[in-house]
Amino acid sequence: MDENEVLRAAGQRTAPFYVYDCVDSTNTVAKTLARQGAVSGTAVTAGCQTAGRGRLGRSFSSPAGQGVYLSVIYRPQLPAERLPVFTAWVAVAVCRAVERLCGARAEIKWTNDVLLRGRKLCGILTESSMGSGGAEFIVVGAGVNLNRRKEDFPPELQETATSLLLETGQEIRPETAAGILAAELDAVYAGFLAAGGGVPEAYVRRCTTLGRTVTYTADGEVRTGRAEAIGPGGQLIVRRETGGTDTLGWGEVSVRPV
Repeated sequence: MDENEVLRAAGQRTAPFYVYDCVDSTNTVAKTLARQGAVSGTAVTAGCQTAGRGRLGRSFSSPAGQGVYLSVIYRPQLPAERLPVFTAWVAVAVCRAVERLCGARAEIKWTNDVLLRGRKLCGILTESSMGSGGAEFIVVGAGVNLNRRKEDFPPELQETATSLLLETGQEIRPETAAGILAAELDAVYAGFLAAGGGVPEAYVRRCTTLGRTVTYTADGEVRTGRAEAIGPGGQLIVRRETGGTDTLGWGEVSVRPV
C-alpha cells in the first residue's frame, strides 16, 4: 500500500492514518490503538486482511488488490443508547464514497447492507468499548469490493455479491478508495454529532427495503408484512399482513424479490 497515495486521496483530514500491506483485521488493529489512546479520527487501512470479520462473527474475505479495508476510531460524547444508529450513517458514507470513485449510485438494504444493482458490495462492522460514562470509543470497519471478478468470490457468494469492477468495468486503486472513504466517514461523523444521533434522511432515501414485502421473526414466529418506515433509532416499522405493526430493532429481514 502506498501511504502517500492514501493521504492524498484523504484530503485535509489531520488525524493519523496507519497504512499496512497486510494485517489480521483492521478493526483489531484499530481497537488496540484506541486502547492505547489514539485520537478520534485515527484510521487504519491495509492491502489485505488474513482474519477479516463481519457481523455476527462471520468471516470477511479480504484478498490483496481486490478491495478497500478500512477502520476508523471515533470518540463520540453522546449517550450510549444513541450510538448503534451510527451504523446507518456509515452506510451512507460508503454510498457517497462509491459515487465519488465511479459515479454509481449505491443503495442500502436495512439494516446496513450496501448494494449495487441489488447485490452486496460492502461489509460494515461497528464495535465499541463502553465505560461507566458511556462509550470510550467506537471503531467503524468497512470492506468494499473494488476489483473482484465473479470467480474471485467464494462459490456461495458468486450470485449475491458484487464489486465496482463487475458493475462498472472500472478498476479502482485501493489507496484512492481508502482515502476517499475515510474522508466520507469523517463527514458523516460530524453530521451525526451535530444531529445528536438519529437516522440521516440520506439513509431513508437510499433504503431499498422500504415499500417492500419482508419476512422476519417476531415474538418467536415468522411473520410477513410491508416495510413502511424507518424509526428515529433506526428501527424498521412493518405493517403485518394480518394487521397491526411490528417495530424491528437492528437485525435481519428477508426481502421478497420484485
